[in-house]
Amino acid sequence: MPLRGNAVNPGVGPLPFLRSGEISQNFYMSYKLPRCGCLLLSGVSHCKRALIPNPLRPPIMNLKPIISALALFALSAGAQTLHAEDSPRKFVQDFYDWYVPMAARSHSEDASNIALKKKSSVFSPELLKALKEDAVASSKSPGEIVGLDWDPFLNSQEQIERCVLGNTTPKGGAFRVEIYDILGGKKDKKPNIIAEVKQENGQWVFVNFWNPDGGNLLNELRELSKSRKKTAK
Repeated sequence: MPLRGNAVNPGVGPLPFLRSGEISQNFYMSYKLPRCGCLLLSGVSHCKRALIPNPLRPPIMNLKPIISALALFALSAGAQTLHAEDSPRKFVQDFYDWYVPMAARSHSEDASNIALKKKSSVFSPELLKALKEDAVASSKSPGEIVGLDWDPFLNSQEQIERCVLGNTTPKGGAFRVEIYDILGGKKDKKPNIIAEVKQENGQWVFVNFWNPDGGNLLNELRELSKSRKKTAK
């Protein structure tokens, strides 16, 4: 039977014997024996030298705060991930909320050129340069089609009412956001264009626009530039 504490040491629990007559190693780690050695097999003596907790034994670490902190970190990382996926959507939607009504009004120049002037910071340097070169080339040859003959941000020659977003897909460090046109109060069955956005220097920018049926704006601009150079020779 395990030994119990006595009147002097009521808080001392059963002594951890491994087998009869032998005290476990944990006992020596946890307590210092009285100097008088008053330990009996039948119980602890009433010696005033009570069993004293060993101050050299390291305290048991409480893991609950550490586990809680790790759980909060995981939740925070998840929240940051969700926020990263939401940010490009808001960026794209804000642009089209501005662009579509502006493009619907009459202007002395193409709506896309106005966007390049007023919203140049929302385009990557590569895309901005290619679009500006194409616009300049078109303005120099008004009677010819030497550049884009459709709206590069709507992928359409028609006037639309508004745009709504579809799926957002991460791709190679960027995000591709599906854009649907609303015509006659109805949403198209498939996206009319897919915007590719990426963070550069701490802000979101358009780096390309994709046709759902294949091809993309940057490649189209490169081909048009090559064609103009060949014609100029």
